This record gives sequence, C-alpha cells and structure tokens, in this order.
Amino acid sequence: MSCSFNEWTASFVAAYDLWSCHSLVGYGSSIWDVVREAGHDPLELDGMIRGGPNPYDGLPDLARRFCGRRQELEAQGHSTVVELVAPLAVRFGPEAATTSADGSAVGLKAAAEVYVEKAEIAWTVGAAGQPPRHGSRELRNCDWSREGDTLHAEVDIPIRQGDSTATSFILIGDRCVDRVTVPLAEAGSNVRIRAHSTVDPGLQRFREHLLPERLEKAREFEAAVGLLFFFLGFHVDPLSGQKGLGDAVDHLVHAPGSSVILVIECTVGSIDTGGKVGKLINRSQRTRRELADSEVITVLTTAARRSDVSDAEVEKAERGDVVVLCREDLHELWTAAQAGEGSTEVVRRLRHDLASAKLRRAGGRGG
Repeated sequence: MSCSFNEWTASFVAAYDLWSCHSLVGYGSSIWDVVREAGHDPLELDGMIRGGPNPYDGLPDLARRFCGRRQELEAQGHSTVVELVAPLAVRFGPEAATTSADGSAVGLKAAAEVYVEKAEIAWTVGAAGQPPRHGSRELRNCDWSREGDTLHAEVDIPIRQGDSTATSFILIGDRCVDRVTVPLAEAGSNVRIRAHSTVDPGLQRFREHLLPERLEKAREFEAAVGLLFFFLGFHVDPLSGQKGLGDAVDHLVHAPGSSVILVIECTVGSIDTGGKVGKLINRSQRTRRELADSEVITVLTTAARRSDVSDAEVEKAERGDVVVLCREDLHELWTAAQAGEGSTEVVRRLRHDLASAKLRRAGGRGG
C-alpha cells in the first residue's frame, strides 16, 4: 500500500497491491485524519505526533510502528509518501473477533507453521481517558488447528471492567503486518446495536450478510447495509423491500438534525452491472432536483473487495459524484458504529471522499 499527501493541496491518495493487507488501508485513512487536523503544516504535524498522549519520535517512528517498513518513508518538497508493507502470511480474521462482558478474543489465520514461528501478537487495551495497558504473546505458543490449507487460532485478550477498546497487532520482527480494533461490550455506547443483538445474538446474521463469504445474497446484503447506517445513527427508509415503487434506489438515508440525505444503491458484485452507475446517478439527480434545499450524497455499496472492483467502474462512479464503499469500507464503518461513532462522522467521511475524488480528477487533467 502506498499513501501520499500534500501539505498544500490537502490531497490524499491510497493505493495497494492485490496481496496487501486491507486493514492497513483503514489505518492509512487515520494517518490522513492526523494530517488534516494539523492544518497541513509539517511542523505542526510533527509536533502533534511527538506531543500526543502516546508520543512517537516523529512521523518516521509512527510509520515504522504501525505501517511497516522503516526505510520507505520519503519526503520530497511539500509531499510525503508512506509505503505500507503487509504480507498476508499471518493475519487477523476480523469478522471472527468476539467480545462479551467476560473477555475479548480475536481470530488468527496463517499460511504455514513457518510463519507462525516468526510472529507474535501484541495488544493495547484501556478505557477512555486512562493510560492504556499493553501485552504480547508469541504465536507459536497458541493452539492452532488446520482447516484445508489454512491454520486457525483464537487468542484471548485480557480486559478489565470499564475497558472500551482493544487494539491488537500482528508483528513479524519489527514490522506490523496487521491490525484490528475491537470495541468492547462494556462500552455500551450504541443502544441500537445492543437492542438488535437481543434478536440476533452477537450480530452473527448481520455480519454474515454485510460481509458475506460468497457474493450471492443480494437482498440480505441490501438489508444489512440499511441496518449498518441505522446503527450509525441515521434514519433509514428501505425502499428496496417495498413493492410497486418502480425505479427506486435501495435506501434513502437521512442524517438526523440536518438536511443531509444519502441515496444508497447496493450490489454484491460489479458496481456497474446493467449500467447500475448511470441509473443511480439519474435517480440521485431526480432526488436532488426535488429536494433543492437538501444536501444529497450518492453512495454505491458493494460486498466485493476493493481489489475485485474495476478501476474503470470506480472512475465512472466518481465522475458522477458517487461515493463507492467496498467490503473494506463497510467493515470500517461497522467498527466505527461499535465504537459509538454516528452520522456526523460518516457524513464528514463521505464529503471527504467526494473532495478527494475531485482532486484526483483535477490532478489527472492537469497532468
């Protein structure tokens, strides 16, 4: 994965190879949040990194600890490039992470025993406003079982009453190759999730439909996307389940306390099958004309991974001001919902995605 940003234009680009770790793509977005908060001033950014509650020795140290390769931090004029290296020989199975009042556990996957011998898991656990606690364990000391060509294990993370989050890392040598954050049940910050879990224990069915292993069940995926935005604090109007509406999108999603409306279409595969992108743009424009006093944001969600989505299709969507959310993005939003984030943060993210796409197009025309 390669992340780059420019202090003057506020542009941000993240790209990664097919073999790279998608969890680190999410962390790349976090790096951009830090840069944006610093106001794009290199000295202010460096000061924030060195003087924060968990200080690091500048951006090189931050990149080394969380991103991968120490030597691949490069500054050229007013631009900075961070290369993230994440081999998938050992990784988390984030969908298998579980949490309860009694403890937290994360699932692990490995390609072979030789990789397990060289790896360890480390974690940071704590409550908001309290110093975090740290721990680690060598992965060769875990109980591994084989399923087909893959080794599986589960590691219990020690937690205490009042802890709100547990962040775990897989390390090979001094290199972090995967990372996952698990909001803990004790946090209890999202009553919508807690209520839904009374009928779907552990949100098992919801997670299976939102992040399916097989891209087959379109209706279930549509419903899960609607639930996700409901968990994030939006008011959701699920149009796809209503008969007789004709040419309607799957969801109209309203941000409470504002005039922001999300027009959402869902698909389990290619985002432009049957001209889906063009149809969505037309439907969104119709909504925008009818609701001239509202801010309408067009969103296209897919259960497919970003690496499986055609670049040409994504570019077509971006030209029509459509935000494309792939499997990794949905997983990131689900983690945010569990951590208590709401509609305000999501709207801010979508606006940023639209602005970044416009900057990329402007840069392409300029080149």
